[in-house]
Amino acid sequence: MTISKNGENRVDMTRRVDVTGFTKPLRYPKTRGMIDTFGQNKESFPQLLSIFFDKDVKTENDPHDDEAIIKEKKISHFYKEANRKSSFRADLFFNFEKRKIVFEYNGWHHYTDHFKMDRDERKKDAFQKQNIEIYTFPYYLQLTKDIAKYLFKKNFGVFSEEKYKKALEKIYRVENETEILAPGWHTTRNTPANFIPKGIKKLINEVHGMPKSTKSQLVHSLKLYMARSNGRTHMIVPENNIDFDNFMNHKIEKEDLNYFFQSDV
Repeated sequence: MTISKNGENRVDMTRRVDVTGFTKPLRYPKTRGMIDTFGQNKESFPQLLSIFFDKDVKTENDPHDDEAIIKEKKISHFYKEANRKSSFRADLFFNFEKRKIVFEYNGWHHYTDHFKMDRDERKKDAFQKQNIEIYTFPYYLQLTKDIAKYLFKKNFGVFSEEKYKKALEKIYRVENETEILAPGWHTTRNTPANFIPKGIKKLINEVHGMPKSTKSQLVHSLKLYMARSNGRTHMIVPENNIDFDNFMNHKIEKEDLNYFFQSDV
């Protein structure tokens, strides 16, 4: 936009900067779907599992059979240190080919809160003692095809092109993979700069096991966000952390970036 002053036209830069001094991000062309809900809460995650596992999603109190995906499933265990029974709630629990499966959606506080991370470790240990497999979906991911294959083909053999297309249509409301938001951090304030040291290690370790394309997308999103911060990079990435510096030095492959990056201004 241009404004006139003393007969001269100039760009109104104030409209391009937000209250934190960051250049404003691009508008996402889609107004509904996972872009609005998946990175903010768990709303779309049960639907995602329902598509790939062909199962209904129920609450624990709903009438259901043994094949349903149960939200907020209460799982008891014996807490040896306190000499009493206790319980954890699993975000999503279901049976799959004689396997007991738990999926957890991990929001930002799973990287910033010592007590939350300690509880996560105790929950994982309690579930494993009951032969329950636990899988996590971090808040910074999106459903690229590589991630879908990583989660559903590698671990369960339930990935198909048809299911992936259905997930794009139902959750993102798009037809093409290139139209979805890229994995990473785009406008959220819950950036790695807020992670505790243990959370940084957790991020690096879990990304190490993911497809290489995902790491390129994560690093690229942070570099774009840093550029948009107009010098306030300490709000995006942690300072004086060698491990994270090495993470950011990852060589980005351009062919992995064919998604929507909201900070690409």
